[in-house]
Amino acid sequence: MRGRQSWRFWKVSLEGGIAMLRLDSAPRQNVLHGKALYELDDILQDIREWQSIDKIKGIVIASAKETSFCAGADINEIWALRDASDEKVSELLNRARKIFQGLLDAPVPTVAAISGECLGGGLELTLFCDMRIASNQIKTRFELPETKLGVIPGFGGTQFLPRTVGFRTALEMIVGGKALDAKSALRAGLVDRVVEQGELINEAKKVVLQLASGELRAAHSLPRVERIPVLRSLLRAYMLRATKKMTLAKTKGNYPAFIFACDAVANSTKSIDRGWTKERELFIKSLRTSAARSCMSIFLIQQEARSCQWVSETADAPKKVGVIGAGLMGRGIAYVLALRGIPVIIQDLSAKSIHDSLIFFESLLKKSVKRGKMTQEDASRTMGLITHKVGEHYEEFRDCDLVVEAVIEDVDVKHKVLGKLENVVRPDAVIATNTSSIPLEELTPALRDVTRFLAMHFFNPVHMMDLVEMAGHEHTSPRAMAVALAAVRVMRKTPVVLDKACPGFIVNAVLFPYLSLSLQALLDGEASPDALDGAFKKLGMVMGPMETLDLVGLDTGINVLKVLGRCYQREPYDYSRFIKAVGENKILGQKTGGGFYLYDKRGKRVKVNDVFLAMIRHSKADPAGSADADALAGIIYEQMRISAQKLVSGGFCKQPKFVDLACILGAGVTPNRRGLLGGE
Repeated sequence: MRGRQSWRFWKVSLEGGIAMLRLDSAPRQNVLHGKALYELDDILQDIREWQSIDKIKGIVIASAKETSFCAGADINEIWALRDASDEKVSELLNRARKIFQGLLDAPVPTVAAISGECLGGGLELTLFCDMRIASNQIKTRFELPETKLGVIPGFGGTQFLPRTVGFRTALEMIVGGKALDAKSALRAGLVDRVVEQGELINEAKKVVLQLASGELRAAHSLPRVERIPVLRSLLRAYMLRATKKMTLAKTKGNYPAFIFACDAVANSTKSIDRGWTKERELFIKSLRTSAARSCMSIFLIQQEARSCQWVSETADAPKKVGVIGAGLMGRGIAYVLALRGIPVIIQDLSAKSIHDSLIFFESLLKKSVKRGKMTQEDASRTMGLITHKVGEHYEEFRDCDLVVEAVIEDVDVKHKVLGKLENVVRPDAVIATNTSSIPLEELTPALRDVTRFLAMHFFNPVHMMDLVEMAGHEHTSPRAMAVALAAVRVMRKTPVVLDKACPGFIVNAVLFPYLSLSLQALLDGEASPDALDGAFKKLGMVMGPMETLDLVGLDTGINVLKVLGRCYQREPYDYSRFIKAVGENKILGQKTGGGFYLYDKRGKRVKVNDVFLAMIRHSKADPAGSADADALAGIIYEQMRISAQKLVSGGFCKQPKFVDLACILGAGVTPNRRGLLGGE
């Protein structure tokens, strides 16, 4: 090409008559920010001007990074539009449309060569190419996640995706948040071919030359049932109604973007101009909602939590980590560490717990291989990083840089473990506890060197929950916290570091009134489990209090409530009848098939456990109806908010935004209201 030789966000070259456009817009992960998009417009104009001179036969759009084709639009730029006028937003969307239309109207064939994540605006960009070729590498993934941020796709995704893959898959991806790997994308018709990573660029070049010569024609076929005119309109109407109904039932109307997305997809049956105009209107409408502001705000706060230093020192990630305790938490921590390439040793007194842990590891790895998230070689390599041992002596932990204690919530047991451990590990090894409720000051007497001791509070299931609450005590060294933070970042978790420790940290301090007051209301016959759970979901909680207790285990839940009740000096409540029923009948919640609800073998809730309720209620009266449950939930929710405010005013977490983040990631508060404090 004889046009501009240097571009900031694209690597442009002419290779065998093919214009190669490789996106390189950020150091680690490509984003389609405004400058990269406008630069693409200039490049396409250059190609039109120099096509005849340079004999350009086709265009291939690829990435300069193997694992990131494009992660989508820049969220910071979308966030900046929240207070812009409708005219300004409309102008920007129209400009983007003009650029994408330029790709669609290019004078030569266009092919997208996709390797790694292809999300949001990046996926929309590829929809304007004549054909799409994908790499079969594990990280290749297609997704339109905009609705999770409270908005809808704005670069034509709601119009061109249904035309490419059909209504059903488009609704599943745009409204349902479904992600497709390379093979699934091929079956859906989203990509035209899937090849080995090393053959991706050569295959894309081959295809674009075949398109240019007329040897190959770009042809996309909708699912068979959508090709039958008499069925098409009926089927699409049914899918839209069903999707809206399911979405409203799930979101309780708290996230308008999902419904806006349905309406935008519905207009893809119209002309491109009409459909795109409707998408633009609905994008602006979604951008104006409080849910969009809240969801984008929390997303940016989470990015800040992941990237900020938190303490004055930095440290390398630990080369080996030890985990003491092979229960649900311990095995989950060990699994994620190994998954991220860190050698780990897990030890427990119980041979059964170690055996169950090995089954747990193998089961998760097997599922990941089956779902195409990793290869069998990756799974074997991960399993090889895990060493296990049964016993109470910790000689195998001598060379660990970090050890996480994850035994039962009992001060005496933890003292015993910590004391023995300190006699074995290196003087510079960091020791962390995964306690969920015991104050750190009650555990430090077990150690001689308390400067290396801190709390790392993970959440169950560890491989799915993103949050790690972290706290030191008054003598914890910055280096110890830096080592623990490095481990959390390698695990790809989101750390929230408290300014000073408090019982239960952020999440359990907020959950304490939520769970205790709800449980007391149920035991006193004021509400039924399903009425209470339903009332809190209307307020925006992901799970109701009774569902939460069933999930964590009724035995664990009551122990935490008792400890926190003592720490916060709350008036004692008589749980004896409840504790007796739980203990004598081994009714522990979902893990035993029954708690406040009964569950099937897959852990799916079946119905309210009326027999158990009869055992534990202090009152024989019928519980209140849903209206009274709504009022009760409102009172309890306010107590949660007061607890969150006290965390800030008490100096435990001085920035309200991080209290909100922890409540959303760990306590099940939905982001549509930006947490309990809403940025106070």
